Amino acid sequence: MKHFSETTRAQDTPCVADTAPCVTDTTPRVPDTPLHGQDATRGGCTQAMLSVIIVAYRSGGHLFPCLDSLFSHADIPLERLEVIVVDNDSPDGPEVYPRVARLYGNRVRIVRNSRNGGYGQGNNVGIAAATAPVVMIMNPDVRLCMPVMDEALRVFASDSSAGIVGMTQMLSATRRSTNSFCCTNAMNGYLSVFLTALCNRLSLFLPSCMHLSGACFFIRKDAFERASLFDERLFMYAEEDDISRRMRRLGMRLVYLPRLAYIHLTEQRAFSLKAEQRVVESIVYVNEKHGTPPSRTYLNELRKVRVMLLRQRLRKLIGFPAPLLDDYVSFAQWLKQRI
Repeated sequence: MKHFSETTRAQDTPCVADTAPCVTDTTPRVPDTPLHGQDATRGGCTQAMLSVIIVAYRSGGHLFPCLDSLFSHADIPLERLEVIVVDNDSPDGPEVYPRVARLYGNRVRIVRNSRNGGYGQGNNVGIAAATAPVVMIMNPDVRLCMPVMDEALRVFASDSSAGIVGMTQMLSATRRSTNSFCCTNAMNGYLSVFLTALCNRLSLFLPSCMHLSGACFFIRKDAFERASLFDERLFMYAEEDDISRRMRRLGMRLVYLPRLAYIHLTEQRAFSLKAEQRVVESIVYVNEKHGTPPSRTYLNELRKVRVMLLRQRLRKLIGFPAPLLDDYVSFAQWLKQRI
């Protein structure tokens, strides 16, 4: 859910604790024997350890590989794994969700949202339906590439102050992202770009001034409810920074487990000035909510873009392609007009 596509440059590092690549099983694994006596449209587990929430909107192409990876790498009993797919009033719902029910039976519970209220609102609908004490938020374009559930749940069981658990984000089975976590959007833009890139390379998470990626993370349900869940005034973007600040105020810790990893399929996303502008507006809203005036936020976002511009100009100077140069120039001009 981060912006500035150039900051997601891959590192050619292996997936798990820098020792072994992710192993992705592309063969769909339909769960075995369904739970007896439960309706396939209800699903759920009576004593779930973990509830996985996947909000879907026009996500048919991603949803099935996402679910396949989830079940293929489940390392807790399937009877105690609750998987909830929230249909955010998607136009492809009539085609997609009957197929989900056929393939996964009552291992996947489909919750239909009456409207597309955005990413946060859809997740809140899923969380309201969840029965486990720990929730895993998972984007449809995420693929698990290793077992992660048991170790994450052990953190929550052993530390009552653990509120959010995050993992290493990968771009592919062997290419590491630089967005496993990011600095808070209230930080000076120049420092934020430098510190985010450096700390991701070193797997050094600073919980007092950083937030974990919102693409795939675990969160303690009762604490999240006390923190008022996702802010539904945010349609999309910047949710993880907002959540992290509110959870910290409750005394909950953010925990990063670099040994655990998932793949987030973001490499093929094209730069969109309109999308980047929406990201900034979400950041402005979150920062103002937490006490940072909009003018300062726009300035810090401009500082980030200036770093991207410098990279593009250096690439052009030494003869390499600089395809985003004009886009960043336009983006910088848009930000200047708002300071």
